[in-house]
Amino acid sequence: MDNKKTAVIVGAFGQDGSYLAELLHAKGYSVIGIIRKNRSNEIEKHLSFAYAYSHIARIDIDNQDEVQALLLRFKPNEIYYLATTNENPLDFSHYDTTFSVNTRSLALFLDVIAKHLRNKTRIFYAASCNVFMGCSVCPQNEQSEISPLTLYGLSKASGMALVKMYRAQYGIFGCSGILYNHESIRRRANFLPRKVSLAVASIALGLESSLALNDLNSIKDWGHTKDYVRAMWMILQASTADDFIISTGVGHTVRDLTELAFSAAGLEYENYVTTKSTQPIIRTPLIGDNLKIKETIGWEPKIKFEQLIYELVQHDKEFVATIKKY
Repeated sequence: MDNKKTAVIVGAFGQDGSYLAELLHAKGYSVIGIIRKNRSNEIEKHLSFAYAYSHIARIDIDNQDEVQALLLRFKPNEIYYLATTNENPLDFSHYDTTFSVNTRSLALFLDVIAKHLRNKTRIFYAASCNVFMGCSVCPQNEQSEISPLTLYGLSKASGMALVKMYRAQYGIFGCSGILYNHESIRRRANFLPRKVSLAVASIALGLESSLALNDLNSIKDWGHTKDYVRAMWMILQASTADDFIISTGVGHTVRDLTELAFSAAGLEYENYVTTKSTQPIIRTPLIGDNLKIKETIGWEPKIKFEQLIYELVQHDKEFVATIKKY
């Protein structure tokens, strides 16, 4: 009898989905990746992590029939709901898309589990530290006030509430992971650490001369995506379903990030960085207290902040140099 576990990853080609797929593949899982219907067939042929997927399914995750058909076909042991939107969090014109992906579609997966797979399937929901954006306490823990200040944060808070409701009312094994900032070489360039590492690479190669940033004193809790997907997996192996903060518990300023990045290329950031004269918005830093996940399931981050930034810069120096050739 085949005892291989099956996992479904919703949001298969994002940085989280890709590293998680590789982790699960290494553990012997059959990994099913769900992506958008309009995603090109050619893209996956060039992805380094495509090997980790046993099957790629193109479905509309907002369509109840399609979600149910896929889950009843594969009857997964685990579902990782990582799908999200990256629209401007302050732009309310994306209201429908944001809630469709981050909340409404999640409800369809939860409902199929509750009705058909309650004793078979566990689900992890990727929430966000943005649910604490209006919180006055630092660091934040699982008991901190849920106080989103953006549409994105509100949709993630709603998703967490859905998971908790289905867990309490229907007895499903559903968990939310409140993810703090996590980065990797697979992160898109519109996120700050990757923006900085790409700029450093371009400056080091003589393609650019400066980098403009906003508030260098802004503080973030940055971790490595590989550590965070390992936490996701460990959460679903626990004996009891619960919600956990996934963070390093350490804050770093944008100045720290910038100085490390330039230093990794043998440069001094003061010679290249300019700051915009915008008035910074003063908020309590989003830094996560990860004591609960450490004590409950034994997870803690392994990759240091300095190692993360060095990895980004070295990768992007090669990446930019390759592009330069063409």
